[in-house]
Amino acid sequence: VLREQGAANLLGEEDLTLVLDGMELRRAGAREQEYLMRVKALDGSLVNGYRSFNVLGLGRENARGLLYHRLFSSMAPDFESENLEIRAAIQETEQALVSFAGWKTWVMDMGFDNDDVWWEVWDHAHSRLVCRVYHLERIVQWQAPSGQWEERYLDATFKHLQPLAEVETRLEVRLQGQKRAKRQKVTVQLCAVPIRIYHPEDKTHTKDTWLLRAKVVGAVGDPWCLLTDWPLQDAESARRIFIFYRRRWAVEDTFKFIKTAFGVEEVQMMDFEAVRNLVAYGWVAAGFLFQLGLTLEQ
Repeated sequence: VLREQGAANLLGEEDLTLVLDGMELRRAGAREQEYLMRVKALDGSLVNGYRSFNVLGLGRENARGLLYHRLFSSMAPDFESENLEIRAAIQETEQALVSFAGWKTWVMDMGFDNDDVWWEVWDHAHSRLVCRVYHLERIVQWQAPSGQWEERYLDATFKHLQPLAEVETRLEVRLQGQKRAKRQKVTVQLCAVPIRIYHPEDKTHTKDTWLLRAKVVGAVGDPWCLLTDWPLQDAESARRIFIFYRRRWAVEDTFKFIKTAFGVEEVQMMDFEAVRNLVAYGWVAAGFLFQLGLTLEQ
């Protein structure tokens, strides 16, 4: 029902941004709750808890809708693999939007840097993606000056990046000489290079894509490397992809609302299905606010 309401909120939009992201439900001190698995804590260590995959649909203005949610544990008897969980999230979301005629752009973080995931998206009509890449050692095709496409490691294509634009924005980042990250005005340099991605099972089949590097001037830390199949040929298209990735942070606000408003990380429920239901109620509440056209702050 929640997916149907979310889709109904969005069907009138010209195009959609679909943010696919994971949420860790951390239960650091828990020992007896059913089907506990190991998940990442904020400091990078492993603690007990559960995971979920969620898809939040975003329109051009404030239109939002929850299109998918599933809490899972690798220790539960119905679990098969995370890849299958991700595939289900994409397939069920696409099915909910089967009557939507506009373009859909899936936006994903590094946890979804996976050829199988990308091609699952590309198998659906009018669906494109923007994904932050992590595996820079993957083999791709790069177009040499002769016009021939040659194999290269992904990071070997960086020297062929062409500058397209500079963007001034506000980001939470630590600049050189600062002790900690803070939200501040920064300049972001955008460069791109066209590459081709192999199909995971048929290496004779490739997809035309672009690698966009977003580098914050003076920042401590690595730049964002974003893969997209939207053409990148000028400053406007580069800024558009940067904005797509920025929009994925909207789902982080929803995670924060669910965890704080419902205290789901402090519950003492022992039953796995009861925990699943509680988290689902949080998403129902968030979905109701979206339907009213409110932000989570309101």
